[in-house]
Amino acid sequence: MKKLLLFLSFVSTGFITMSQNITVSDSIKTNTVWEADTVFVDTCIVIADDVSLAIDPGVVVAFDSAACLKVNGTLIAAGTEDNHIIFTSVDTTGYGNLDHDGWSGIYFDNTGGSMTDNQASIIDYSEFYYSRNTMYEQGVVSVLDFSNLTVSNSLFKYNYAYTCINLADSSEVKIINNVFDGNTTTVGAISLGCSTDGQQATPLIKNNLVMNNTGEWCAGIKISGYFTPVVDGNKIFANDCSDGDAGGLMVSGYSNPVIVNNVIAYNHAENGGGVFVKYFTNPVFVNNVIAYNTADENGGGIANGCSTDSVLYINNIIYGNTAVNGNQMYINDDDCSLYKFYYNDIEGGLDDVYFEDDNTVEFGTGNIDEDPMFVDAVNFDFSLDCNSGCIDAGKDTTDYMPEFDILGNNRNEGITDMGAYEMQCNSFVDKYVSDNVISVSPNPSSGYLIISNAGGFDLKITDLTGKTVLKDKIVRDIYEINIENNKSGIYFLHFSDGNNEYSKKLILK
Repeated sequence: MKKLLLFLSFVSTGFITMSQNITVSDSIKTNTVWEADTVFVDTCIVIADDVSLAIDPGVVVAFDSAACLKVNGTLIAAGTEDNHIIFTSVDTTGYGNLDHDGWSGIYFDNTGGSMTDNQASIIDYSEFYYSRNTMYEQGVVSVLDFSNLTVSNSLFKYNYAYTCINLADSSEVKIINNVFDGNTTTVGAISLGCSTDGQQATPLIKNNLVMNNTGEWCAGIKISGYFTPVVDGNKIFANDCSDGDAGGLMVSGYSNPVIVNNVIAYNHAENGGGVFVKYFTNPVFVNNVIAYNTADENGGGIANGCSTDSVLYINNIIYGNTAVNGNQMYINDDDCSLYKFYYNDIEGGLDDVYFEDDNTVEFGTGNIDEDPMFVDAVNFDFSLDCNSGCIDAGKDTTDYMPEFDILGNNRNEGITDMGAYEMQCNSFVDKYVSDNVISVSPNPSSGYLIISNAGGFDLKITDLTGKTVLKDKIVRDIYEINIENNKSGIYFLHFSDGNNEYSKKLILK
């Protein structure tokens, strides 16, 4: 943090404020940079059209009750991996009872179109705490008819809001590699909706961790209102919607999402513990894991119903879910002729799909009923053991097939694995693992590792969220690394020589 107390007046880009603490009460009408340790915002302020506000890494922006930031121009909140920007409330008293006076949020409203030609807005490596805004279609970050925004590498925690990020109308925002943890919401951590026919937008929701959130209608991610997003590589864990539908993911209201490479596990709801699909929608589910979700009534894994137009399930693993009706899947619809299933591993097969009415679905080729043999599902590792029957049991049968899996490994062409992880159980593994050529010890480890006989390989270590914690070039046959500064848990070591790849699990004590 900066300990200087000074003010640099006008420079060519606008005003730069450098002080230990400042208070902002007026709207921003010239290009401005906040570099203070703490910026106190005591009202709702506006960034004017064609004006930019940049916030430096490490700045804390503390809002008074109901204060907010309205962006008509450009917001550049770009922290760094080691120095985040923090948005929070001045007073958090009462949060434990959801009785706090939180700040209202950040708004991007391009209803009139004036923001379209502005510089792109960025929220990167930022943290959002203690917002309070349960008004309909509003969130910690609310976006209306605006696409020139990326929210990435950020944390949303302890917010009490309709949702954390709300997209409405034609908003093609990129939401990438964020963590949504422990928020109390109405419709989940991310909500897409309120568009109309002709306003179809295709935002990207990729590589986010959505966990431990609660919701009234949905607890994880809600997609509706003519949106056609790509939902790729997200981990949706342990969210709770006890009195509503969709613990993990809701797809409804004329939306047409492509849902690939996601893991949806350990969520809970009244109906649709993992996923709920309803209301004139046409989703495509490819290479997802939907496992160990629970529903008090219908559809432990997935609940389908209420005039769904069509659903396509390909290469998914649907396993270990529980409910009163339909452990793995519940279907309540007048016409299921466009429900199609190919190359899925569904526990119990078609017999464990509960039909409310006398209907049939297209249960095509390649579906199996086998234990997928997850490596360590208890600790949220849903990769496949090399003896799993899901390996090479999927098929590239659709234009929606992802090129990469949830960890960035290449998908095999033609024949692929079921689920979110494409396992590297190939000739490379036979050569380097069965013959014990490459070794990693000790494992479990306290952080100090010895890697033997991997000289010339590139090494990447990732955590369970897919975040890279180390990259290195192994230059010797006996190579030592130290990752003891990382948190204990499960990590993956990825070795590559440019032609072949191998991944190995590491337990860090």
